[in-house]
Amino acid sequence: MTMPHSTISETTAPWVGFDLDGTLAEYHGWVSDTHIGAPVPSMVSLVKDYLETELEVRIFTARADNASPEALAAIRDWCKTHIGQTLPITNVKDRHMIRLYDDRAVQVEINTGRLVEDYIPPWPRDFSRFEEFLTYQDAPPAQVLRGQYLRAAVLNETPISTCALASRLSHESWKRSNPDADRELLLRLQTQGDEHAKSIRGRVFFIALECTRYFWQEMDTYRVGTEPMGSTSTMFKEAKRLKGHELAMAKSRIPEGLLQLRVWMFSHQTLRRIVRQRNSHRLPEWQEICPWFDQITRL
Repeated sequence: MTMPHSTISETTAPWVGFDLDGTLAEYHGWVSDTHIGAPVPSMVSLVKDYLETELEVRIFTARADNASPEALAAIRDWCKTHIGQTLPITNVKDRHMIRLYDDRAVQVEINTGRLVEDYIPPWPRDFSRFEEFLTYQDAPPAQVLRGQYLRAAVLNETPISTCALASRLSHESWKRSNPDADRELLLRLQTQGDEHAKSIRGRVFFIALECTRYFWQEMDTYRVGTEPMGSTSTMFKEAKRLKGHELAMAKSRIPEGLLQLRVWMFSHQTLRRIVRQRNSHRLPEWQEICPWFDQITRL
């Protein structure tokens, strides 16, 4: 049975429901219609955050079923005391409800039947976003890795001739520059150690890479000679329009297997170091990308 219609605002605006017992208020077993437990601070704070956005918040509780005037008054008084204002009370969900907080609810992913708490990203991985992204480049990338675990493409790179000309400045030998001589010079300098490879460090690759969040954590090992240029964002998708405690909770539930597409700048030297250090790593992403890094950095 719903509450008298006058207790619910007549609106088609979206609203958020909060269960009372066990969610907003502590619940340790039924006492009476007028007894409500102590407030749960984090949830009360979340209600206040919603109210600051002027989004309607309703108390969504089974207490509203055939509730006596005294029971309703107890809920209103509890809200006034702990939230600072009374809230509409209902036990009916309509199409305008956009979110429900309830200690007994189990969230199901829309249209799939999958439980969100048991969510495992699909396999094989869906790289359609990566492929669409590549279509917006001025020219199709010539060097693309399409693996099972990740996708990568070189969007741009410093020409070898530029690095070679810089290396020839000390002896003013730029007249000797040609493709074969330049490659031989840079290879010789590279094998003589880091102190002779400054021109190779100046060779940079702009790489689009889509992989899981857990692999991006692995990539964070390499912070010298790299620069993140941009990334797809969970703030504007998985956590869109959320803030405060709810935002923190939503971010904490994002699976490690979620794919993120980023554009990173890597120096030639850093890529060579990755190949040397990670080529035999047991994680399959490294096994896919290291041979590709080796290929694109061959002089």
